[in-house]
This record gives sequence, C-alpha cells and structure tokens, in this order.
Amino acid sequence: MNLPKQNFQFSENIEQSLKSFQEYLRDYDKQGGFHEYAPETWVLDILYGLGLSLDPKGHKWASGAEKFNRELLAFLKERYEREFG
Repeated sequence: MNLPKQNFQFSENIEQSLKSFQEYLRDYDKQGGFHEYAPETWVLDILYGLGLSLDPKGHKWASGAEKFNRELLAFLKERYEREFG
C-alpha cells in the first residue's frame, strides 16, 4: 500500500504496526456481546484497530478514529482516481 506521507504517520516500523494490529485482533473476542455486533460495527472496529496500529497516538479514541477514517478515505479516493480515472 503506497500511503501518502502527508496523511499517515507510521509507527517506528511496520513490524511494530503489525504486532499492534495482531494484538488488537487477538483481544477483540474478549468484548462482551461482540458476536451480536452489526457488520458495520465490526468493520469500523477493524478500521479503528488498523488506525491505532499505524499511529497509536494520532488515531486514538473517537477523534483519532475520525481522523484516520478521513485520511483513509482520501487515500482510497486518490488511489481509485489514479487507477480508474
């Protein structure tokens, strides 16, 4: 994934980011009632974990999740326009 440097601030390295994301996923099923979540909730939670793994300080809490979602949307839009016009 070729992320725009102006939008994403990576952790020290990709291995650290991967480890953080794996830990987030490993603990996900410890949430009470997670199996009753709507698919939309699950997707948003996974995006939150991905954002945290990329920038633990900048993408934390609701405001950080919103920031990451805006950055991700801008990245996907730019990527889509570049590839599909």
